[in-house]
Amino acid sequence: GGCFFHDRGTRIVVITGIKLPDVAEGLCVFVSEGEKSHVIPTPELAFSTPVNGTGDLFSALFLGSYLHQASATHALAFAVSSMHKVLQNTLAAQARELQVLSLRYDVSDAPTRAQMIEI
Repeated sequence: GGCFFHDRGTRIVVITGIKLPDVAEGLCVFVSEGEKSHVIPTPELAFSTPVNGTGDLFSALFLGSYLHQASATHALAFAVSSMHKVLQNTLAAQARELQVLSLRYDVSDAPTRAQMIEI
């Protein structure tokens, strides 16, 4: 998990875009709060040209949700769910720039956690 970072004082560790074939197909997003670690599998979308700004948007979504709910697992679920919707809309628009205005963001919405796996 995130032991390397936790041992150095980092309370929450998030890693995006990792492949864990033993856990799920596609990509996974990982979060650890020290005692507990979770991943959320997410499909890997096929863009002909890589899009810009995914890391920035993910960070903003995660942080905004975390500051509102004080839950890393809720923040992860919200960020992954929102990112997937934005990426789907970006792919449908055949755009290179993320379609960030194509979505209504509400950090108080309860994202689905059915896909979250404790590891």
